[in-house]
Amino acid sequence: MRRTADGTAIVERAREAFLRISESVLDVSAQVSAIAGASGEVADVRRGVAGLDSAGPSSAQQTSASTREIAASAHELAGTAEELSLLVEQFRLAA
Repeated sequence: MRRTADGTAIVERAREAFLRISESVLDVSAQVSAIAGASGEVADVRRGVAGLDSAGPSSAQQTSASTREIAASAHELAGTAEELSLLVEQFRLAA
């Protein structure tokens, strides 16, 4: 009987841990989405600054390329967070 109770307690702790992990993944996903949205705003600002930049078109092109890379990375990270969230969801146990 004690082993059953111990096993039940372990399963309950594992369930709680997975729930916390799932919540954390959702939080990270939301934060990554916010970063992706903000990167688009940063791109707009950088394009505006690049237009004022007296260093010439080469600098503006580098800034634009860097901004696109940041936006692509943020988008990819958002997708990865969503995938991780779906994987963690598989471990949810019925209460």
